[in-house]
Amino acid sequence: MNRQELIKAVAAETNLSNKKVKEVIDSMLDNIQKAVLKKEKVTFVGFGTFQAKWRKPRTAINPRTKEKMKVKGKFVPHFSAGSQFKVKAAKIKK
Repeated sequence: MNRQELIKAVAAETNLSNKKVKEVIDSMLDNIQKAVLKKEKVTFVGFGTFQAKWRKPRTAINPRTKEKMKVKGKFVPHFSAGSQFKVKAAKIKK
């Protein structure tokens, strides 16, 4: 599902216009992103948590040259699913 499909689905369920739903979704995503960039956690109980996680510096190997190279530590965006989401996902059949 892409952004446009999500907007249409939410609009159909809420009887709101696509334009209004788009504004709300864009604002929500923008605010989640701003919080994570400030190293704050954004938690939706039962759904999951968005946060910035630290990746330690490490030594990697360039696949072309086989040279060892140092990779600096950095923060990366991370999502971890909540317990209710995990339970529902576990019930998905192949």
